[in-house]
Amino acid sequence: MYPQPLIFILTSRKCPHNPVAKVGKDRSALLLESPFAFAGIWDKWEGDGNSITSCAIITTTANALLVRIHDRMPVILRSQSYNTWLVGDYEPAKLRNLLVPFPASEMMSHVVGYDVNHTKIDNADLLTPVEPNLGVTLSLF
Repeated sequence: MYPQPLIFILTSRKCPHNPVAKVGKDRSALLLESPFAFAGIWDKWEGDGNSITSCAIITTTANALLVRIHDRMPVILRSQSYNTWLVGDYEPAKLRNLLVPFPASEMMSHVVGYDVNHTKIDNADLLTPVEPNLGVTLSLF
């Protein structure tokens, strides 16, 4: 599990100019009432004298809030399912039941500034709502 206070969602090519819940060209923060955790997997590979530990966040189809801007979202686990996810001795069918989109009705979003893309910037202003830049095409170069 990966504990999180909020989610920043990157835009997909599906909807590059309509800010709903994304970061990047059109950006926003998705917020829930309390901290939550993403479902994740990890593994440790050993061979040839090397050891590599890796991990990944599991995704699922987007909920109604996100579907207009991206087709995937992280699996968000409810606190009552943490033990089921972490114990690891449950039947695969029980774990699969947790891999569903989090209800859009329990989330909220707002557009945030481009500073969320800069790793050297880390302050509360990153969460400040801003006006969206509709119709603006940005370039990385």
